Amino acid sequence: MSGNWGDIEVRELLALRALDEIHRHITGTVKDGPVLEKLTRLHRERGFSRTKAQVASKLKCLRKKFHQVNDYNGKTGRGRLEWTYFDLCQSIWGSSHSAEPSAESGPLSDTDASSTKGESVSHDRPVADAALIKDGCDSRAASLARIEEHDDCD
Repeated sequence: MSGNWGDIEVRELLALRALDEIHRHITGTVKDGPVLEKLTRLHRERGFSRTKAQVASKLKCLRKKFHQVNDYNGKTGRGRLEWTYFDLCQSIWGSSHSAEPSAESGPLSDTDASSTKGESVSHDRPVADAALIKDGCDSRAASLARIEEHDDCD
């Protein structure tokens, strides 16, 4: 499989990335190789065929877009942008998660996160990708256009 990522494929990747067994071992450095290999393997077990490089690139792009939307929404006097993957990304990169792996986390074993095989992700309220909640504000539209212009997440 190459090219664009499907919605379910992205949601499954984010669901796997949000697992504590994965999250606590990601450091944002080159030492993440074994964790990304495990994440890629788990993603493959769910029926998706991506390389470790594709998974790493996709996660980097999603994180960048999450921070763009989050920063935009955090500024006062602006309407909010709504993005399809915002809630899933918030659970990974939001302020409630520590930026550092847990001090007591040991090495990631092959049995970690194995109980997730075959589980599905809940999709309670789908929204249009990066759609504005309210219409009519040129500055919001311009900001959205800048976020979308640099969106190479597909």
